[in-house]
Amino acid sequence: MYSELGVNNAISNNLRIFKSGNHRDYSTNYGQLVKLVPQNSYLVCVFEHGIGLIEVNERAAINQASTEQVYIKSISVLPEKMSMIHLDFGSQWPESVISTPTGVYGVDTVAKVIWRLDVGGGFETLSDFKVKNFLNNNITFSLHETSPIVGIRNVKTHYNAFKKDVIFTFYDDINTIEDKAWSLCYNEDTNVKTFTTFYSWLPSYSANIDNVFFTFDRQASKELAMLYDY
Repeated sequence: MYSELGVNNAISNNLRIFKSGNHRDYSTNYGQLVKLVPQNSYLVCVFEHGIGLIEVNERAAINQASTEQVYIKSISVLPEKMSMIHLDFGSQWPESVISTPTGVYGVDTVAKVIWRLDVGGGFETLSDFKVKNFLNNNITFSLHETSPIVGIRNVKTHYNAFKKDVIFTFYDDINTIEDKAWSLCYNEDTNVKTFTTFYSWLPSYSANIDNVFFTFDRQASKELAMLYDY
């Protein structure tokens, strides 16, 4: 669903108005819609088994005799069909999908891959030929286990803006005799762009505040979660 168009300096805030007709339904051929991530004038749509792009306020070109193209706005905020970026990889875990200044990252625990969609729309699987074997051996979720339990079972991606580190954290204390948990770090700096290290600490949540990276320890979340019957 989308709101009415916002008008600068208007008395009423149209961005809070959602009319019944202001919505768009899309196919679930690629599984359920897991997360929407804004990127420039697009929405990145991450499904369980696919990734698509929706252009917001799509413009159509008018054929002109001159070399300059003239555009008109579409009467619909969201188009009827989205452009599919990938038809196999997506994500089953909403918190594994994050946006950074250079792109969108996600983890697919069914295909056991880590992928990246850059700001230009280019798609790549970061884990191929680098950490693919590690992911095959250390992702323990089954096809139908997609419900996160904070501190017990989840896939969470963090971004350290100061170091430009993208940290993929995995933990599973249900399917294994011993707690299966790891944090894999990828540095997106232009001169690095590779997996650099494993971290011994496992954050359940994180935030960048005034160029400082704050994290909340996963162990504390686990101790609280174990007080409840999950």
